[in-house]
Formats: sequence, C-alpha cells, structure tokens
Amino acid sequence: MFHEETITVFRTLFFPGERMLFRAGLLSLGEIIGRRPLLFAIPSAVLAVTAIVAFVFAPRNVILNMEDGFSSKYAESHRANSLQVSFFAGEGASGKPWYMGLFAEPRNRSKGNILNTKEYEEFAGFYKSIKKDLTIMSNERGNFTFMDYCGEMCHLNDPLFKTMGVYNMIGWISGMKVQWPVTQVMQYNANIGKHLFHRTEDKHGELTDVDLGALYFMLFDNGTEMSQALKNFETAAYIEANRHNTDPTKKTNLIIHSAVGMEGEIKRGLGIVGNYFAVGAVFLLAFLIAAIAIESFVHSRLSLLSFGLVPCAFFLPIFASVSAFALCTVLQMPFNIMMLMTPVVAIGLTLDSVLHVYNSWLHVDRDMQYGSNEAQLGYVFESCIASVLINGLSFVPLAFGIFLPTEAFGNLFLTMALTAAFSTFYVIFLFTPLMVILVPCKSHMKINEKTSKPLEAFWNVMSLSFSVSIALRLVSLIVVAAGFAATIYGMNNGMKSNVDYRSLLPPYSASRKGAGIMTDTVWPDLLHIIFFVESPPDFGNPEEFGAFTRFLNESSSLPYAMGKDADMNWLSDFPLVTNTPANVDRFNMSLFRSFITHDVYKAWNSGIKYKWNKDGTPDIKEMIVMTAFNGTRSLAGKARLINQCRELAAKYPQFDLIPFDTEVAMVDVLNELPQYAIGFPIALSVFIFALFLIFSPNLASAAVAAATSFVLSYLILGCTLLLGMELNPFTMAFLLLSISLVGRLVVHITFHYHESGLYKDTKVGETPKFSKSRVSRTLQRSTVPTLLSSLLGVILLLPLPFNPIPMFTYFGLLGSIQLGLGLLFSFLFLPLLLHSVPRALIGEGLIYTRH
Repeated sequence: MFHEETITVFRTLFFPGERMLFRAGLLSLGEIIGRRPLLFAIPSAVLAVTAIVAFVFAPRNVILNMEDGFSSKYAESHRANSLQVSFFAGEGASGKPWYMGLFAEPRNRSKGNILNTKEYEEFAGFYKSIKKDLTIMSNERGNFTFMDYCGEMCHLNDPLFKTMGVYNMIGWISGMKVQWPVTQVMQYNANIGKHLFHRTEDKHGELTDVDLGALYFMLFDNGTEMSQALKNFETAAYIEANRHNTDPTKKTNLIIHSAVGMEGEIKRGLGIVGNYFAVGAVFLLAFLIAAIAIESFVHSRLSLLSFGLVPCAFFLPIFASVSAFALCTVLQMPFNIMMLMTPVVAIGLTLDSVLHVYNSWLHVDRDMQYGSNEAQLGYVFESCIASVLINGLSFVPLAFGIFLPTEAFGNLFLTMALTAAFSTFYVIFLFTPLMVILVPCKSHMKINEKTSKPLEAFWNVMSLSFSVSIALRLVSLIVVAAGFAATIYGMNNGMKSNVDYRSLLPPYSASRKGAGIMTDTVWPDLLHIIFFVESPPDFGNPEEFGAFTRFLNESSSLPYAMGKDADMNWLSDFPLVTNTPANVDRFNMSLFRSFITHDVYKAWNSGIKYKWNKDGTPDIKEMIVMTAFNGTRSLAGKARLINQCRELAAKYPQFDLIPFDTEVAMVDVLNELPQYAIGFPIALSVFIFALFLIFSPNLASAAVAAATSFVLSYLILGCTLLLGMELNPFTMAFLLLSISLVGRLVVHITFHYHESGLYKDTKVGETPKFSKSRVSRTLQRSTVPTLLSSLLGVILLLPLPFNPIPMFTYFGLLGSIQLGLGLLFSFLFLPLLLHSVPRALIGEGLIYTRH
C-alpha cells in the first residue's frame, strides 16, 4: 500500500498533467504524512540521534586561526610563504613558519632603561636561558632544547647582541653611541631597529632611554614532533616569564606573544561568549513558547497540546546543525571559525518554517473545514510547504562552493547548504508528523468569530491603505531611496577589511598586551617588507645593475617608507668592505668573496644564495632585500603596504620580485573578502528566482521575490559598513549568514500573494476585487509567522551587545539592522511593490494571465 502511495507521489511530482509542477506531489506527500505520521517521525528522530552520536565521538579538526584555507589557492601569498620556507630552511624543506616574540619593560619607568647593563643583561639572559636550558622534548634519542630545532634561526637576534656586547665592553672608551635604527659599530653598521621601542634620543641622535626591548624566535615547524616541541616551548616560556615577573628582585617585566597563547585566549573568549549565547537560548525558548501561544490564540485554537510542539521546535535547529557538522566530520572537512556560526542559519530557517507550517495548519478558512489529518496536512503542504522549500533549497546551490578556490569559504557554503537541507528535512519529516500527532485537526475548535472578525477587519484596512494611500507610497519610496543612498555611500567609503585580534580576546587577557605591542608599537615604528629576488641581476652589468638600483630607489620612496638608511640589503654594505665608490654603475664582483666572508657581514650568507664561478665571481641565484616602513597601525595598513609592494614588483618582472611579510596570507584574505560581500547577495537572489519559477511558475512574482531579496541584502550590507563594521573572516561569516536569511522575510509574502487567488471573493458577473482582497489574504496568512520568526531570529543575539568580547558586539548590531530593515521591507515596501505590478502579470500563467 505504501509502495503504491510512493509511486503516486512520484507520478504527480514529475507528470502533473494539468496541475502545477511539483504542487500535486506536495499535496500527496502531505496526505501520506498525515495518514502515517509515525512512519516519518521515527526514522527522522533516529537520524538525528545518529548524527549527534557521530558528531560527539568522531575526531574533529578545528582551526581557530584566520589564515589556513582562507585565501584562494591562486593567491600570491602561497608562493611567498613557500619561498620563505625554501629560502631560510633550505631547498626542498617543508613546514610552517612559527614565531614568538619576547618583550621586556623596565619596572622603574623613571630610572629604568633597557640599555642599562642590569636591565639588558637580565632580558638577554632570560632569552638565552629559555633557548638553551629548557627541555621541550624528551624521547628515546634524548632531551632536546630549542637550540636543537632552530638551526640558522638561532642567530636571529645576533645584530643586537653583538652591538650591545661591543657597547658594554668598550663603548665608554671609544665614545660609541647607540642610535636607531642603525648603530655604527666601529666602521660597520648594525640595523637594530626591530629590537628597541619607546625611545628617547638626545640632540645628537643617541638613545638615552628605551622603555621596550624585543627579541624574536623563528623557525619552521616541519612535523608532529616539532609541533609538540614548540607548544611545549611556548608553555614552558610562559611559566618561566610568570616566575620572572613575580620575582620582586627583577628589574624588568616580560611579555610573551605567541600563537599558543593567542589561541588559548581566543578559546577562552569564545567560552565567555558561549555563556551569553546560553542566556540568549533561554530567551529564545521563552519567546518560542510565546510565539506558539500567539499563533494558537490568533486562530482561536489555543490549548495545552499546542505547547507540546515547543520542545520539538526548540531542538530542530540543534538537530539540523549537528547533522550538518556530523556529515562534515565524516567528509573529514576541517572546521574553521566561520563554520562554527552556521547554527544561526539553522535557528533562523527552522523556526521560520515551523511557525509558517503551524500557522497554515491552524489557518483553515471557514469554507475549508477538513475532517481528517490527511486532507488538512495535504492542504498545508500544497499552500505552504512550497515557500518553505524555496527558502531552504535556495541554500543548496551553495554546496557547489566547495569547488571555490578558497577552501574556508567553500567549506562555509557547503555547511550552510547542508544545514539548510537538514533544517528543511526535519521540518517536513519530523515536525509536521509530530504536529499531526500532538495537535490533530479534530482537536481544533471552531474559529471564534469574535477574534477573527476584528483581525479580518484589520487586514482589510491595511490592504486598503496599500491600495489607495499616496502618503504610504511616498514614505516607502523615500525610505528605500535613503537606504540606497546609505548603501552606496557605505560600500564606496566604508568597505574596509581589517582584523584586530584583540577584539577576540577576553578583557584583562595577558595576550592583549602582546598583541597590542605588535599592533600599536612594533608595526607603526618599523616594519620590514621582504622582497624575494628570484632572478637577481648581473651586478657587473651596468644595464641590469642600473635597473635594480632604480627598483631599490623606488621601494625606498613608497608611501610610509623610511628611506634607504633603514632598509636592509647587501648592496648597501658591500661598498663599506670593498671601498667601492658611491654612484658606481656596476660592482666589481671579484671582491664579493672578501665581503661575504667578512666577520661582520658574513651574516648575509643567510640572505644570498649563490655559487662560485671558475673566475672567482659569484653566480647569485636568489637574494632578499628589506624595505623599512613606519606608520602601519593595523592589518589593513599591512595590506596596503603589501599591495603597493606588489604593484612595484610588477614593474620589474625581469627580477621576479615577491614581497613577503609574516601576515602576507592574511593580506590576501582581506583582499578577497569584498568580492564575497558583493557576490553573495547576487547568487542568493538568482537561486530564489530559479526556485520560485519551479514551485510557483510565474515570472513576475519570481522577479519581485528575487529583486526584493537583492535590495534588502545590499541595504543590510551598506548599513553595517556605514556604522563602521570592518570585514574580516568573523564578521564576514555572520554578515553572509544574515544576508542568507533575508529570503524568509520576502518569499512567504510574495508566494502567498501569488497563491491567494485572483477572484476568490468575486461572484459571476461582478468586477474583480483584485487588490484589496488579495493583499488582505496575504497579510492574514503571513504577517503573524513572519513577524514572530523575525523576532525569534534576533532574540538569541539580544545579550551579545553586553558581552566583553568586542568582535561579538557587532553581531547584536547586525541582527538589529536585519530585523528593522526586514520588517520595513516585508510589511511596507513589498506589499506596495506587489500591488503596483499589473494584475495580469501575477497569475497562473508564466508571463501573462488573461482575465
């Protein structure tokens, strides 16, 4: 018997005859579920439980940083990062760069000075102690310290150590002065700019006071053992730094800035925000109870049985999210920070569908009293589920985002698609069967005329206002025009991409200070951008030498560049050793051996890759030059520098120049974010248009739904940018999730307007009462669930403006903007727009319906 019913559904879906495509199949599906609700509810519940078990016990790879997988596979940063590894770690080497910063401040700010012998030796001694003495890995091969892993990078801070060693030894005799950024050590120059900050100088340029010193650790993490060793090193360094800072006899306070510390504090911050979301969930549950009661009351069918739907409705978004996550886990997809916010889709979409389905179940016209669950659920599916499917299935094409060149966004879009698919599945095959069981049609009381008459009168007044009110039309046009103006201004002047990691950290976090030192002190003071020169010129050739000199001059003249004195390249040091005159048109490369083996400048062996020719001259294969900048106060500023360096490099293709910075991957992420902000609303509107044509084949109504979604999406984007929200992976994820839910605000109203019927209130021979009755029916069927679902979508976010993590305060703001603009469009602009479309265009025909 059930097999025959399945065949019937299939036939009516794909061979509908005179019925509208898919609508007959929905009617039959509703009747089957209404006849045997447990047959659908039990397997759906089993699927949800299975997904929860799989998600809890399956191993997951959670990535909390904002770089891995966030840039396109074609991004320039991939080559830059690869060159960094191969250049410094050796050809064929693999691994991921790892960094840690150690900073020191004198405790006595009035008398203390990092250049003082006691403060400096304490600082340098701590650095050398944790590098040489801390055991960070033990195995059958022995005990290992940081020195066993760092290789050439063990000497990263030697310019400062050698400079200060000479200064403390003979500086008082020789009259040596410590200057910034370059100090002359006898007849040689040492660039120590990246080590000394918060400086005071005398009139001769000598440093008289330094309140912040910096030392750096760097190497390339090439495997599981080294990864664990580095985590152990960071943890042990933090413990030693805390022990140092609690010792009252010390002269300095130490600050460590590292990946492990930041990641741990970000996790702690997310835990704090989770508490606010928990409070929001309590509010959500309370309002969900109220929403079910309001819908039941509006239709005069409030009973205790109605509240049995609340637990089901509350857990459906959880089931949908966990099912999507479980499938992603099975597919071995890494979880990035954007994917962790996709439950917002589940909440918004699922509760919206639940309220519209339940509203349709309760809203049975007086001339449509059904005597069985089967018939009544068939009516619900035919009249309501199509709009639910349009909303849910509009996400499904996002699954093709998995083929995007940017892995993180591909995974986000696939997770959104899976979440929407499971949400729609559980609404149809779990919620509707339980609704039939808990609130069967026989339990429905007759509609109370005292309640229904005033409501019908209200809808009629509203529809009449939309039909004849010129003032309402004028206000609507002014609001939309103002919104467009704000959107255009916001997108032209406010689309800024930036990440401040401190906005993810808890208040009073120890990592805030380290992150603040990097952003507010180190970058603005001195920032070196490295150029990898993959095809160096022949420095003995005047033409090639001249071209490369022009490149160096241009790089030193870029905006925010500090000038040649602060730059670092071997060409500046070569004349000091070889007595080469200034302004020569070539170098005598036979003197290169005396330069590269010099006791001071042999350090350039780590910056030049070369082989010796038979004539004693070098064949330089690769090299680096470093251009110094200041005034960089954010990652957005770094992105500006990297982009202008890339533009300069493109002018000299013969040298194959690749700009590099430790944040170069994030620069590409920030560069790519605007294209997703601009392109996503377009794609979503196209999906809504296509699905509308399938489930309700009318070109005008599909165009109205798609156009309204498009406009509303860009209004939300423009207003958030206008209010100062910066684009980063976190805010972009929530922005895309918010935009993805605008369809629920327009699809139901447009669908019900199309389906309300052209002449239902018209007798034979009478003039069709098209506008008033149609708008009234639309408002009557969609206002209450649309309003309640919109409020439910924001209730969860209500506590966020009060949370201490700055990044998440934007989410509460974004939810409020979506609510305000969404309700304005749903109940003002959209009804007016639908009323303005010629009635012959919104009918049963695809393009035109004759009356």
